[in-house]
Amino acid sequence: MPRTNRFLKPLSFFLAFALIVGLAFAFYNFKMKTPLALPEFSEVSSIKLEPVDEGVGLGEIALTQPEEIETVLDSLQNARKTSQKSLNDAPLAKNYLKVYIEGPQLQRLYVYQQGSDYLVEEAYVGIYKAKASVFAAIEKVYLDNGGWNLQGNRQALWNARTNYVGDNSAVAQILNNLKLPEGIVYDGFELETAEHPYTIKMKCKVEELTSEEFPNKAHETLLTKNAIIMFSLIENLELVYFEFDDAYRERDFQLADGIASSHLGEDYFELTETYQGFNLVLKLINELTS
Repeated sequence: MPRTNRFLKPLSFFLAFALIVGLAFAFYNFKMKTPLALPEFSEVSSIKLEPVDEGVGLGEIALTQPEEIETVLDSLQNARKTSQKSLNDAPLAKNYLKVYIEGPQLQRLYVYQQGSDYLVEEAYVGIYKAKASVFAAIEKVYLDNGGWNLQGNRQALWNARTNYVGDNSAVAQILNNLKLPEGIVYDGFELETAEHPYTIKMKCKVEELTSEEFPNKAHETLLTKNAIIMFSLIENLELVYFEFDDAYRERDFQLADGIASSHLGEDYFELTETYQGFNLVLKLINELTS
């Protein structure tokens, strides 16, 4: 056998092997860049959003407005597949946001953070990497529809749970972490602890663009939710008084502790003894109609 032929066979094998490896890598790379498959905008009738914390859902919101549906779909469309597999009905992550898309068929997605990565998981289909803006965009839609903040302030609220209205630092922490209606700005508080009813007066400023339409039903519902949160976290609180100051006139809105017992039962303070219990309370509060 000529000497050159002895070298050609190993060389041919090496080239063939390199070609196979290259094709496999290219296929894998292509597969990993596969975008999340979403229905067409015109096919979607609604999208349901609900944050889940430690296995407890915090209240579902259904989106039916075209612009809100489009915002959610647009935010998800750039998610790209990873090598991770989805092997369960829901993520293993403790905290995530459910995104259920009602299209030609129900598409169940879950958005969550893993380390510094933001992921979108489709049950039994795959796990996709997304930009941080995905979570921010969907969170904004959820909040704009009366939902609770998805990060941070729920834990801060519960950490401030106290037995006494006179606990200034705890009350301040609670009030600083409440979600107020758009255009309403928190501006301090006063406490009445010398005699009954033990009262928190929450002072707020109304921005000029909001003044003429304030208060409306949506404003009052969100303020009611805030009051119930206060009652559930401050044991001897008996009255919540919202004082609003704008360029037109002073207004007020007050609620007694009976509003908490009517929605949560007489033992509403005991319900928040654990963080999980507080999340259940938030879910009940979030179901108040707006």
